[in-house]
Amino acid sequence: MKINTFTAILSIALAGIIAFFLSFYVSGDNKLLLGIGSFVSMALTLTGTLSLSFEYDRTTTLTRTTSGIFFSLILASQIVFTAINGFLLPIYILVTGCATILYALIIYGLSRSKH
Repeated sequence: MKINTFTAILSIALAGIIAFFLSFYVSGDNKLLLGIGSFVSMALTLTGTLSLSFEYDRTTTLTRTTSGIFFSLILASQIVFTAINGFLLPIYILVTGCATILYALIIYGLSRSKH
């Protein structure tokens, strides 16, 4: 597995900008939580989409496709939580945490396969 450093930095910066933009529209205690949660989850998925490459082209394609799908899912969920504005902490952690952990498990499985 190789990580392209330049695109990884760009994907982390883009995730930070999106997270800041989303947290800007949330008020109260949930602002910091949404900012950190969306930054971490979107930084992971964007880095997987733009920066990871593997020895086998098929593994790289599957990883980038899975990362793009999870990025879209996580971004949509963050937008929904931003629109709700008064969301509960356990629900946010459940949705965002489970999606991020599921993504990590799938990417780990793909990286270990020999396609």
